[in-house]
Amino acid sequence: MVEVTVRRTNAVNSALPMSFARIIGRDDFDLEATSVSALYPTAGFTLDPNSPSTVGILPIALDLGSWNDLLAQIYDGEVHGYPDDYEWDPALSAVDDDDIPEINVYPDQDSILAPGNRGTVDLGSSNNSTNDLVRQILYGLNASDFSYFANNTIEFDADGALYLNGDTGISAGIENALEAIIGETRAMPIFIEVVGQGNNTTYTIVKFVGVRIMAVNLGGGPNSRHLTVQPALFSSRHGIRGNVLVNVDSILTPPLTIQ
Repeated sequence: MVEVTVRRTNAVNSALPMSFARIIGRDDFDLEATSVSALYPTAGFTLDPNSPSTVGILPIALDLGSWNDLLAQIYDGEVHGYPDDYEWDPALSAVDDDDIPEINVYPDQDSILAPGNRGTVDLGSSNNSTNDLVRQILYGLNASDFSYFANNTIEFDADGALYLNGDTGISAGIENALEAIIGETRAMPIFIEVVGQGNNTTYTIVKFVGVRIMAVNLGGGPNSRHLTVQPALFSSRHGIRGNVLVNVDSILTPPLTIQ
């Protein structure tokens, strides 16, 4: 929240000179005005059915435990083994190392993900094809995708959960799309539970966080595949302002004048 007060008074600088008020003996006038603007944490996203806009939500989910470990390494100095291999430099349009560790979203053999699924989720039609995933990765979710949710709104229920169907996984078919958005930020869904297999998988999503795409390789053997992201600021004018706690990884709405 930011509060700004502007003054034009004789005590501070100089009062506003009067023209016609001089007729009644008033040469100047002290003025003061205050405005307050705030960033609100989002409780979800919404998009008007007729809107041509899109919302940059990545159709790939990450488990809460891994995400919390990454944050603990960044903010609390805990050691969880996350490397620091990349940095986005907008001036050079390239990546290099920095002081922010990254996480590989592509799971290893010890992942809690169900067999036949590698973390992609349906944000829209339950029959999402590779082409749908590519479009969503490149351009974000459109009004048609939002139409599959009640009131064109993606939000959590009273228990703080959002249930999404899973696709068959992170495949090489979306590699080029992910490469095209390296350096860009997206909202990523975070889950606490995944049940079922393949297209019958259900993810329990509990939050969205901002990430920057740093590197990707979905070819070769399991040990060489990776989708590397790092925490990043993400804001959307289509975020729903909510009465929720603000955390270091909260997604915020653009500034809103509240006074």
